[in-house]
Amino acid sequence: MRCLVEDLAAFAGTAGAWLRREPVLHNVLLTLVADRLSGDVPLSGDERFVRVVDGGVTVGAAVWTPPRGPLLGAVPVAAARSLAEHFVRAAPPLVEVHGPVPAVVEFARWYADRAGRLAVPGTAQRIFQLDAVRPPTRVPGHARPATAADRDLLVAWAARTPRRSPPTGGWTCPGRWTPGCRTGICSGSGSGPARRSRWRG
Repeated sequence: MRCLVEDLAAFAGTAGAWLRREPVLHNVLLTLVADRLSGDVPLSGDERFVRVVDGGVTVGAAVWTPPRGPLLGAVPVAAARSLAEHFVRAAPPLVEVHGPVPAVVEFARWYADRAGRLAVPGTAQRIFQLDAVRPPTRVPGHARPATAADRDLLVAWAARTPRRSPPTGGWTCPGRWTPGCRTGICSGSGSGPARRSRWRG
């Protein structure tokens, strides 16, 4: 199993097909690549587009856009380990990684072991897929696009919207972690149709 660093166009053509097999799970990666291909987000020159191959077949992908940590696709265990080895050798010390929980947990454990760090939970996120839209019934009025005149109302609605905390019940932590901790690396888990996680240190 090998990690290949590719330019954006090559990565979009090779890893893109693998990512599109799970478009909901990989929506952030696909959007990141599409925005840079279109020029909506300029390339900084520091990005690293990494494709994992096994016998010539793509089995995983990751994108690193410093200063953020790498964003992994839903890679199998062996590919997560290969990516961890790649980033230990080829990058400055990482403080976080993002992606689906199983991939992130394996990457964090493997990376921490080789880099002499401690993996601890960071932030868990959920991604939900919309299956159907059900318009409200028996509600007065009708839907319309917002206009500039609606700005104050929309800001007030957003301010009243409760901030959701990470899912509970899925965390495992080998040690104590506090905001701003720089002694370890973090991985997290949660529940939901498509779980994503982040570790930091």
